[in-house]
Amino acid sequence: MTQVLIIFAISSLWLQGTRGNFFFELCKKCVCVCVGVKVDQTPPALLSRAGDKVQLVCSHAKTDYTLMHWYQQTPGDHALKRIGHVYYSEIKHEESFEKHFKITGDMSGETAKNGSLFISDLKAPDHTAVYYCAASYAQ
Repeated sequence: MTQVLIIFAISSLWLQGTRGNFFFELCKKCVCVCVGVKVDQTPPALLSRAGDKVQLVCSHAKTDYTLMHWYQQTPGDHALKRIGHVYYSEIKHEESFEKHFKITGDMSGETAKNGSLFISDLKAPDHTAVYYCAASYAQ
């Protein structure tokens, strides 16, 4: 059975297949800039089997950051594909991600913010990627 690796941060990608392990360096010149806000993303890396369901979690303590976006970057592609966002308690998905991706969370209130990205029925290579969350003020 094919395995799907999901990286949830700027990192390297490992794919485990029937013919051994393959290594891709995804981010050789990436710089992560944070302006006084710590965003936690868990797990940092995840190796799962095709057909599995996984959950990625993003959290931060900036109570006035009420918008959280989710992005996917597939191997060999420099572009980030927008999966969707949470704005207060309103959740929107891009149409191309609606089948296998579900975003949950609530960015309202005066407490720490948590959002999750669920990916169901994992497919290789479609879901093998680096996943990012980004939090900000709503404009």
